[in-house]
Amino acid sequence: MTAASAAGGVLAAGLLIAVLVGWLRRGRVVVVVDGDSMAPTLRRGDRVLVRRGAAVRPRTGDVVLIEKPAGGMMIKRVAAVGGEAVPEQCVPPSASSGTPVPAGMLLVVGDNRADSWDSRTFGYLRADLIVGVALRPLRAPVRPRAPGRRPGAGRASRTGRPGLR
Repeated sequence: MTAASAAGGVLAAGLLIAVLVGWLRRGRVVVVVDGDSMAPTLRRGDRVLVRRGAAVRPRTGDVVLIEKPAGGMMIKRVAAVGGEAVPEQCVPPSASSGTPVPAGMLLVVGDNRADSWDSRTFGYLRADLIVGVALRPLRAPVRPRAPGRRPGAGRASRTGRPGLR
């Protein structure tokens, strides 16, 4: 094998990896939670990996990233999608419990009901305002521990928090 053919193989492998990484990143975005409406599932400062795209179809129970009609973003849990009955815990001003959610619309609610601006206040939300579905919270990278230090010393525990589903 010549040096030129080896260099060409390395270049091709590098290009393939770059294309693969670009393809994977194109459909995902990391967002930072700024508020308490999704506590205890998500807290202020948590980073969340979100799958975005036109093919995203949220289901009841999914945590979704939503584009606010007035601008900005919010993250909420889907309480009901078009065709499902309006749940008792998320009755919008223009409906009553048990009536069907109109097609192309959905209801969203924060996990912290006492501190959440959601469908109970603003009503139905157009499904096309969904930017993506949350895949999972991202934890801070694990740093090597100093010699003689026990695991978890000096850090707050994050155990016992409910998952995204």
